[in-house]
Amino acid sequence: MRKRRGRPEGCRPWLTMATLAVRGYDLPRMAGEKHSEAVKEAVKYVQKWMPGIPISETEIKRILAYWRPKGESTGLCVSEPDPANCTIALHDGRTAKVLLTAAFGPKVIYLRTNAKATRR
Repeated sequence: MRKRRGRPEGCRPWLTMATLAVRGYDLPRMAGEKHSEAVKEAVKYVQKWMPGIPISETEIKRILAYWRPKGESTGLCVSEPDPANCTIALHDGRTAKVLLTAAFGPKVIYLRTNAKATRR
């Protein structure tokens, strides 16, 4: 049988990957890193949590462009829940741990790290 061309078949967890990518991008940006370094760190962050899923810097940029488009005031916001609310009860009596919470909200505006200081 001949090998199929194109992307491999199967389901990729797009929403989970997008949530991890946005969170992995936000952490270095909040620490003052530039965009290119934050994208590299986001790749490492996704690979740490999902080691079997292939991800690249280009894919991170595509995720950011889709979930946080330019010209829009809202986008995907991802945060870690407080430790008091990190477990939830499931309907069958088991418990689950919440690692990240995602919601749509106002986009974060990052300050430019290489901008000249303006005098007033």
